[in-house]
Amino acid sequence: MASFSLESTLTSSVPGEGALLMTNQAIARGAIEAGCRIATGYPGTPSSEIIETLGLVADAQGMHVEWAVNEKVALEVSSAAAIAGVRAMTVMKHVGLNVASDILMVLGLSGVNGGLVIVVGDDPGGWVSQNEQDSRLFARMADVPMFEPSNPQEALRMTLLAFEVSERVKLPVLVRTTLNVSHSSGIVTLGSITRPAAKGEYVKDISRYYVADVVSQARHEWQHAQMKEMRRLLRNLPANRLLIKTGQELGVVSSGAAYNYAAEAVRNLGLWNQVAMMKVETSHPLPEQKMRTILKRTRDLLVVEETEPVMEDHLRMLTYELKGQHATIHGKRTGALPETNELSYEIVASSLARLASLRIKQDREEAEARTAIGRVVPPRGWILCAGCPHAGTFYALKLLAKKTEPRQIANIGDIGCIGLAALPPLENVDTSFCMGASIAQASGLAYAGVDLQIVASIGDSTFFHSGITPLIDAVTNNAHICVLICDNETTAMTGHQPHPGIGVTATGRPTKKIKIEDIVKALGVEFIETTNSFDIMQTLRVIERALKHPGPSVVISRGRCAELTKREARRFGTIPPPYVVHSEKCKGKECRVCLARFGCPAIVWDCKVGKATIDPALCVGCGLCMQVCVFRAIAPERMTA
Repeated sequence: MASFSLESTLTSSVPGEGALLMTNQAIARGAIEAGCRIATGYPGTPSSEIIETLGLVADAQGMHVEWAVNEKVALEVSSAAAIAGVRAMTVMKHVGLNVASDILMVLGLSGVNGGLVIVVGDDPGGWVSQNEQDSRLFARMADVPMFEPSNPQEALRMTLLAFEVSERVKLPVLVRTTLNVSHSSGIVTLGSITRPAAKGEYVKDISRYYVADVVSQARHEWQHAQMKEMRRLLRNLPANRLLIKTGQELGVVSSGAAYNYAAEAVRNLGLWNQVAMMKVETSHPLPEQKMRTILKRTRDLLVVEETEPVMEDHLRMLTYELKGQHATIHGKRTGALPETNELSYEIVASSLARLASLRIKQDREEAEARTAIGRVVPPRGWILCAGCPHAGTFYALKLLAKKTEPRQIANIGDIGCIGLAALPPLENVDTSFCMGASIAQASGLAYAGVDLQIVASIGDSTFFHSGITPLIDAVTNNAHICVLICDNETTAMTGHQPHPGIGVTATGRPTKKIKIEDIVKALGVEFIETTNSFDIMQTLRVIERALKHPGPSVVISRGRCAELTKREARRFGTIPPPYVVHSEKCKGKECRVCLARFGCPAIVWDCKVGKATIDPALCVGCGLCMQVCVFRAIAPERMTA
């Protein structure tokens, strides 16, 4: 296999060629092969790489690729394109589907003309999310088809299939991935590329697109008919594999990443000939015919899935039709597998071994190695990066909170990097619920009359996503809150994607830069001040003034993300000198403010001398630590003591 850059791989038109791709990249390639014309999305792990990948080749492929302001807008844009007859895709993570659900729930009624594929990345365990919800339940609620790949090759194949199915049944089709599947890599066989349609054609049809009242009733009947057609299509689609032989009393039903764990466990336990395997690739509608077959022909059935027992519950429902002649079902409902958190090979293998009456031999050397590693490697929690502007902002707020006692500050937080300030040592953000919730929840506390000064902390990308409407509400109802917009000039936590305040599109083209100050002023906010995140005392004084304003106030704390600053410095060779701790001035254990209260990861404790020190490999020269140290023991390296 020849070596190619990602761009050349994505645009290669040689069918049968092999390429090493991440699942997200394979989905992007599938969209290219399908002739997708419009691709929209909002950043969110684990799905961000799809739009990033398409952005690399958008111009070459004649595609419109964008990071929309939020998931609802993203789906509204792509759905209109699909109604106009061109193929379109929208990408988001599972909690983004909540935001997009308003339009999703009626798209099944109107239907589409060109293929519309909605890729949603789930996060079992909630490793990088506020929950671990299961998007398969959304597919069932919206009653639209869903595919679920388990590896990169399947992801490409199912993306193509999803576009085709969408056009055949005239419905949007969901493709669900999970964290481990999204970021897994493998050799993918490429197919031929279809050029996108030159342009769409919109045909007015009020009986279809004006979804309300009597129209929605009629369209709901139409949707049910289309899903019946989808179930008929399933019988002939290359999906949902059932491998079963006579005499196999133990069976496994699984999907997505869970199938990979189950297949590996069956193979490693030497049970390949003893276990009937069913791989479910259409999460909705489920392949009932094959499910009935494995239920009737096995004695015990282990259902391996993430996150909710969707297939397990459906299998139990099917058993009522079989009148006692069916397998005993084992899964999350029975305790055979955990009800929460991400599955793993070890969990699945252990459960399967119990059902097969096998003992798993413990590898003593492996266990000892893991124990040794656990002793040597210290635990590491979530923490703001060295040089993060938010550290300065929230340290200022921390100092202000101490100054304002006993009438303390409630800091209602939001999604993104600012949420890390809730953890030690800053411990300065009180809540984190969902995108944009900070402003509305802060207003709710104000209306409730709580005896606190109330701050709503929100990031710049989140403000554009869903912070504008609650700010309008706060202005209309004169909520006495300070909205602290932490502007680090990027969508940092998901990989530094652009947003409307950056002035760059998803494809890297310059565009109109929307100023947060202009939006806030237009909404009627009377108190608006901008501060430098890297100036702690200036930020403190500005927030203090804002809190005294009788109505809603806005403070924009602006400082560029340290990771972007480091990249630029390396590119242009302008790396600033690191800061150092002058040992003779450091008070050591008597103080420890820089470690215990501020906590930049570049500051470490030197056990030998009992003093703080700065790791030059991590320091970005932001100067925040120098402001934190009251004994003036910290200075740039080039300055003498």
